[in-house]
Amino acid sequence: DICNFAYRAGGGASLRAGVIQRTFREMMVAANHFTIAPSIVTSAGRDIGGLWSDRTWQFYDLIEKK
Repeated sequence: DICNFAYRAGGGASLRAGVIQRTFREMMVAANHFTIAPSIVTSAGRDIGGLWSDRTWQFYDLIEKK
């Protein structure tokens, strides 16, 4: 959220090479790597398909409900 705010508040200056542009780019890359990781995609597919209705999401994995 902070990176998004700084990037948007920076206006056109955010597009030029610099700290804001580099930090925003790095945060977006990290977020994409996390969300498309094979284990996340597999668990999400199982959850959407209803195969693991006895589990719940905790951080980035499905765990058994308590």
